[in-house]
Amino acid sequence: MIYQSKAKILSNIALSLGHYKIVLEAPEIAKVILPGQFLEIKCSDTLDPFLRRPLSVHGLDAQRGVIEILFKVVGKGTEMLARKGRRDILDIIGPLGNGFSINESLNSYCLVGGGMGIAPLMALAEKLAQLKNKKLYLILGAKNKRFVLLEEEFKQLGFQVGIATDDGSYGQKGLATEVLKKFIPQKDLRRLVQPAHHPPNRKKRELTSVTIGAYKPIDIIYACGPKEMLKAAAKIAQENEISAQVCLEEYMACGLGVCLGCAVKTKNGYKMVCKDGPVFEASEIIWE
Repeated sequence: MIYQSKAKILSNIALSLGHYKIVLEAPEIAKVILPGQFLEIKCSDTLDPFLRRPLSVHGLDAQRGVIEILFKVVGKGTEMLARKGRRDILDIIGPLGNGFSINESLNSYCLVGGGMGIAPLMALAEKLAQLKNKKLYLILGAKNKRFVLLEEEFKQLGFQVGIATDDGSYGQKGLATEVLKKFIPQKDLRRLVQPAHHPPNRKKRELTSVTIGAYKPIDIIYACGPKEMLKAAAKIAQENEISAQVCLEEYMACGLGVCLGCAVKTKNGYKMVCKDGPVFEASEIIWE
């Protein structure tokens, strides 16, 4: 069920460097929205800007009927949202799209967020933190230390956090996917030397797999961020036979799959990110 609601703003807090978190009172949608799904939000009371802005659910409390939205000011619409105050009303539509799926029988979960890709991962993290006796990992990628968001919040949920920054000002210098590789078992295939002459009844020695380095098994990867990061994460998951779900970032106008503006190429033909996604199995996407 998709609802169009008038949501009251409970708070609108500036986090850092153009990042804001809006808390909305939207009980109907809060009861049914899932991590990875999104809202289409009208930014003003006029037709300027004409299009709504698609923003993923960042946090939610179904009992209180509250939804949190994390966004960065990047244009006219989000600048208008940043100026909204407590008790202002927003016209919202949701929940839209398909969210993350959680297999509760798994033992370990790894979240990978690049830039504003961290936004939908908090709601997912809150769900995973409710599971018992699970290993939880999070990798944050950012331009520099000033853009590293919510590290302590994830730690408080029980996540082991790894950080990568482009300039090395915090955590490891480089890409989030380089940190991801360190969270996965490294296997060194070594051929055992077979003697030149051996008795006919002696079995030949076969290849053996030896684990080297720290052993941190991951059962599933959830990733959201720039396309190149998602492509690299999907490749790592495939090479290590790990299940992976990716939340794609695309320009979405209608949010309902009508305008056909957010098509993505998959193994089953073109699909709409807003309607069929934004969350897809990483193995389903044809990365170009």
